[in-house]
Amino acid sequence: MPVTLNILLDHFPLVSYAPKKENPKFLGIKMLSCHSSRLSPDYLYVCNFTKAVKISQSFPNLYLLCPRDGLQEYVADNALRRVIMFDGKINYDSFFRFKEVFKTFKEWESNMQRSLIAGRGLQDLLDISENIIDSHIAVVDSGFNLLAYTQHTECEAPLILGLLTQNPRANHKLRYLNLSWESWSQMPIIIIGTIQDNRNYIHALKVLNNIAGNPVLVVLTCHCRQLTKGQYDKFSILLAKLSCSINTLGTPSTPSFQLVTYSHGNVEN
Repeated sequence: MPVTLNILLDHFPLVSYAPKKENPKFLGIKMLSCHSSRLSPDYLYVCNFTKAVKISQSFPNLYLLCPRDGLQEYVADNALRRVIMFDGKINYDSFFRFKEVFKTFKEWESNMQRSLIAGRGLQDLLDISENIIDSHIAVVDSGFNLLAYTQHTECEAPLILGLLTQNPRANHKLRYLNLSWESWSQMPIIIIGTIQDNRNYIHALKVLNNIAGNPVLVVLTCHCRQLTKGQYDKFSILLAKLSCSINTLGTPSTPSFQLVTYSHGNVEN
């Protein structure tokens, strides 16, 4: 499974010189060798800063990960294009930490694929994904019957508590969602916004349609009060698998939706 730059920025305190709005996907991470002749933009390469400046001139589309050093102060900004900086040194420990992120996402992909093939359903996909997503997720049908949710991630948002407990005091929120369902089901987008009820909570919502005409609503709630771009990318990956689950009987297929972003409210950038 490719790991996006935004996901890496969530995991590490990196400084990225990526072009604006560019969010590359990497299949893995490699050490840049002096004998490297075939370099692919599908991989993130680790090297020292001096080598990064030289290699970026010959391979402008390549992303390079390197430690900071004093040379950064004397290099023009265009030489830093697609360079990603981290604090520390190039050694086994630093390379291993980055490698572990790619390993984790590869295992996540494999576990979700096995779940889909076995037809284990929505709850199993959420169980597999809970530690990766690190936010509360609930899946409901068009009658707002709870189909699956992240059982070990607490959420105090009134909207979600209403879905999980059918709290009468949250009925006005459920009625609002019910009125919105029809319009949301016609939009191929994720809606990101804030719902204010004593506190601010950020929710990402997506209606997934299936060939049987039984759509489901997936609601992600950020318990950290902020939805990062990396969280958005991870949620998009999970949505693709949930769409496969409701559209097939255990056989993965191409997602039946297109992910387009509409932002509203207190969302990062």
